[in-house]
Amino acid sequence: MNDPESPRMRRDAAETRGRLLDTAERLFSERGFEQVSIRDITTEAGANLAAVNYHFGSKEGLYRAMFTRLSHDLREWRRERLRAELDEGGRETTLESFLESFVASFFEEFGEEERRGRLQNLFHRETEHLRLPAAFFREEVVRPVFEICIPALQRLAAPIDARSAELCVELLIGQLLQLRRLRDGRLDPALESAATDRELQRGVVLFAAAGIRAFASASANGGAPVTKTFSLE
Repeated sequence: MNDPESPRMRRDAAETRGRLLDTAERLFSERGFEQVSIRDITTEAGANLAAVNYHFGSKEGLYRAMFTRLSHDLREWRRERLRAELDEGGRETTLESFLESFVASFFEEFGEEERRGRLQNLFHRETEHLRLPAAFFREEVVRPVFEICIPALQRLAAPIDARSAELCVELLIGQLLQLRRLRDGRLDPALESAATDRELQRGVVLFAAAGIRAFASASANGGAPVTKTFSLE
């Protein structure tokens, strides 16, 4: 009798789970959530029909696990870039050089070409037909990046306070996501930016640096924080 806790059984289960995630990522990207059945996934993954429920509880659970894995990979890739800038730059790191690394991570391509295309399709489909919890991307992608960005801004743009630094990062991410969608013609092909990626990146860095320093100046002068005039909740 097979022991489900044996190293071989655990290895086989992990391999099956990985194949299901890989297959779901590809099929959901190509066809969309509604057009893919559990049978489609298990057949192409070489798994039995019960495997999705066993590993993920449901098709929806598999969808969320797929996005969790994808978001983790993207998040860690971006965090490594930011840590490298702070570690390698040391005392020479400036607000502008840190922002350049941060902004570039939204324009430079993540992963292999095939997976990049899947990521773009999946994120685009999700924004059109929301299936994940409202806080998913904030918790899985944005908040972990904040853990690096907020202390960095407090050091590089002193004396900006933590809440103002957080707001600056939120505003910057919103701007970058919109620029990506405009650049890729996701909103309206007629609105696709004519500027080069380098021009867009440089413009965002200059714009963001000026705004961050304005927040820092308000903090230094004891000005009323902008964040008290409205709620982000």
